[in-house]
Amino acid sequence: MRENIIHSNFFYFEVIYMQFLTFTALVFSLAVAVFAIQNAAPVAVHFAVWGFETSLVIVILGSATLGALAILSLAALAQVRLRWALHRAHQRIDELETQLAEQQEKLEQKANPESGTAGQLTADNDDGRFDSAFS
Repeated sequence: MRENIIHSNFFYFEVIYMQFLTFTALVFSLAVAVFAIQNAAPVAVHFAVWGFETSLVIVILGSATLGALAILSLAALAQVRLRWALHRAHQRIDELETQLAEQQEKLEQKANPESGTAGQLTADNDDGRFDSAFS
């Protein structure tokens, strides 16, 4: 029950955070568009061996777009890394839960020798030696 409450609260805050980011991005985009439209003078652009003349609006919007694409690609790379790390963590959790279940089963068998293991040889030691269930 408690886990469901924590998960639902986390999901709620995640939704609010994403809405805030979306709203902030829209406000910033609108501000860049207004700034670009108000500065529509022609400019000469020189980059490496290229040179051309274009409107300042195109330069501003193009720069903002390239910056957004750069940030998006870096964020996507980070997201992939995090998902891969989460996947590995889930695999490790599954391995540890399996080991825990095996150890609990061994502990129960040692605590209850009447459960049908009497007289059998078991390899419970980490060094691989067989121990008698009588000991």
